[in-house]
Amino acid sequence: MLTGLEAFSMACNIMQVISFTGEVISTFQAIRHGQSPDVSIAVTAKQMPEAFEALSQSLEQAQKPLNKDDAEMADLAAQCLAAAAALKVELDKIWDSTKGSYRAALTGTVKKMFNQRKIDELEKLLRVLREIMEQRLLHRIWSLRHFIDAIAASETRLAGLIRDESESVKEHLALQGDQLRDDIADLSARVTSEAAQTRREIALRIKETATVQASEAEHQQLLISLEYETQNERRNQIVDSYADTFRWIFDCPKYEPDEWSIRAQSSKSFLRWLHSEGSALYWISGKAGSGKSTLMKFLVDEPQTEAELGDSAILSHFVWMAGHKVQRSIYGLSCSLLRQLVQDDRGLSACVLDKIPRTRGYKFFGDWSVQDLEAALLVALAESTKPVCVFLDGLDEVTHEEQGRTLDLVDKMCSRVPRLRVCVSSRPEPIFQTRLRNVPALRLQDLTREDIKQYVSGALGSAFDTGDPEFRDLVGKICNKSDGVFLWVSLAIKSLQRGNRDENTLEELEKRLETLPKDLHQLYESMWHRLNDDEPIYREDGAQFLNYALGYEDIGLGFDLPILTCTIDQLTLAREGCLRRKILEENYSPLVVEWIPYVRKTARQLEIRSAGLLEITTNMWGEPSARLIHRSAKEFLENTPRGQQILQYDKSTAEDRMCNIILATIA
Repeated sequence: MLTGLEAFSMACNIMQVISFTGEVISTFQAIRHGQSPDVSIAVTAKQMPEAFEALSQSLEQAQKPLNKDDAEMADLAAQCLAAAAALKVELDKIWDSTKGSYRAALTGTVKKMFNQRKIDELEKLLRVLREIMEQRLLHRIWSLRHFIDAIAASETRLAGLIRDESESVKEHLALQGDQLRDDIADLSARVTSEAAQTRREIALRIKETATVQASEAEHQQLLISLEYETQNERRNQIVDSYADTFRWIFDCPKYEPDEWSIRAQSSKSFLRWLHSEGSALYWISGKAGSGKSTLMKFLVDEPQTEAELGDSAILSHFVWMAGHKVQRSIYGLSCSLLRQLVQDDRGLSACVLDKIPRTRGYKFFGDWSVQDLEAALLVALAESTKPVCVFLDGLDEVTHEEQGRTLDLVDKMCSRVPRLRVCVSSRPEPIFQTRLRNVPALRLQDLTREDIKQYVSGALGSAFDTGDPEFRDLVGKICNKSDGVFLWVSLAIKSLQRGNRDENTLEELEKRLETLPKDLHQLYESMWHRLNDDEPIYREDGAQFLNYALGYEDIGLGFDLPILTCTIDQLTLAREGCLRRKILEENYSPLVVEWIPYVRKTARQLEIRSAGLLEITTNMWGEPSARLIHRSAKEFLENTPRGQQILQYDKSTAEDRMCNIILATIA
C-alpha cells in the first residue's frame, strides 16, 4: 500500500511525463505543418529522461501489496512509461540522423522520417492517459474536499457541543467550587481541631514522659541514699546450713505418735504463723552459737518459705555486733528494710517521697535521720500492694541502748500494717523474754539434736566406720554435751580432727572430748591453754593478732570504710614495721614474689597462734580477712577476766596498734 507521500509523488511524475511527451508531440505536429519549432524543445527533450527515471523509481519503490486505487495508479504509470519509451525510440531515430545546425537538421529530418501514424497513436494514448489521470486527481480532490467538509461540519457540531457542554461544565464547576470551598473550610476546621488535639496529646505525652523520667530519677536517688556497702556482709558471712538440716521446721506431722513432741509443736506453731494465723510476730530464741543465724538464712533462702508465703514480699536483715556501727544499729536495720521494699517498686518510692516531702532532697546515706527512716519504713509497709514477711536476725546484737527502740519499731510494724508478718531471732536475754513473752516462739537448742547428729556423722564419718558402735557412742556423747550449741560442736570436731591426725583411737578421742568444757567461754580458755600457755612468744603473738582484730572492729571512722576490714595484707603491714617503713619512706613497691611469703607467714601464724579464736574469711571486696569466730569469742575476750588476761600478753599499746593500722592502710 502506497503512503500518501508516495502516491502524491507518483501522480506528479505521471503528469510530468505526460506533459513532456505532449509538448514533444505538439512540436513535431507544428513542424509537420510547416511552422518553426520552439527553441525550448531542446530543453524539454533533455528533461524527459529525468522524468522517465523519476517515474520508474516511483514504480520500483511502491510497497507491495497495493490496494485498488494504488494498483490503478501504478498501471497508469506503466502505460505512461511505455508511451514515453515509444516516443523516445522515434526521437532517437531523428537525433541520430541530424547533422549541421540543430534547427535545419531537425526540420529536414522530420520531413523525411516523420511517421504520422505512429505519432498520432502516441498522441491519442497520451490524451487518454491525461484524461484518466485528471479524473483520478479530480476524484481524489473531491474526496479530500468532502472529507474536509465533513470535518468542518463535525467541527461545527463539536463547537456547538463544546459550547453547550462548556455552559454545563461552568455550572457544574460553580456548584462544585462552592461545595469544594465548603469542604475545604470544613477540612480546615477539622485539621485545626485535630492539630490542636494532637498538640494537646503530644504535650500530655511529653509531660507524662517527663513525669516518668522525673519519677525514675527520684526513685534512683532514693535507692542511692539508702545504700551502704556492708548491707549484706553479715548475711554473706553466715555459713549455709548443713545438708538436710533444719528441714524439720516445715515437716509438721499430723497423725504420728510424736505429734505432741517439742519439735512437732514448734513446727506447727511456725507454720501457723507463716500462714497468717494468730500473732503477726514470731520469735526464734536460742543460746549463743545454737545456729539462729544459720536457721534464719535457711528460711530466707529456702524455696519452700516462698511457696508457703505465696505472693508475699520477703525482706531480711542480719544484725552484726562484730561489724561496723551501722551494722549493729536500728539505723542500718531500717535503711536495709526500706531499700529492699522500694527497690523494685517505683510507685512505692513515690508514695514515700510524697508523704515525707523532705526526703526528696536526700542524696546520701548520711542525709537520713533515724526518725525519717522509721517513718518512711512504716509508710512503705502500709502502702505496699503485697503482703510482706520480714526476717530480722540477731536483735540481741543491736547496741544495748537501741534494743528497746528496735523492739518498739517491731511493735509499730506489726500493729499498724495489717498484712505483715515479722520473725525475729535473738538470745533469750531479759529484755526479749519480757517483751516477747506472749508471742509464739521456739527454743532452737531444744530442736537440733538430730541436725547435730547428722552434722557430726558427716564431719567424722570419712575417718571412721559409721556402723561401729563405738563411733555411734562418740556421736551421741557429742550431741549430749553440746546442749544444742552448733558452735560448740564445730569447735569440738576441730579438736577431734586434730586428734585423728595424731592417730588417736576412738577411745582416745572420747577422752579428749571429756576434757572439753561445755561452756563456750571455758572452751575458748581451754583452746588457748592448749596452744599458747606453754610458750611465752606464742602467747604474745596470739594476743597481738587478737588485739589487732578487735582494734579494726572498734575504730570509729564512719559507717563503712575499708580501714575497718582486717585484711591479711593490712595485718601483715601492721605487724611488719620494717617493710611498712620501707614502703612509706622509700616509695618501695614489693614485687608479688616478694610479697606473697609475708602474707603466707601472717596467715599461717594467725591460724596457729590465735588458738582457733580467729578465722580467715573473704570480705565483701573479695580480700582474705581475719575475724573472730563468733560474737561469743569477742565477749569472752572483752568481758571475762581470763579473756582480758590473754589480751594483755601483747606488749604493744592500743595507741601503737592504732597508728600501725592507719599506716598500714595508707601504705
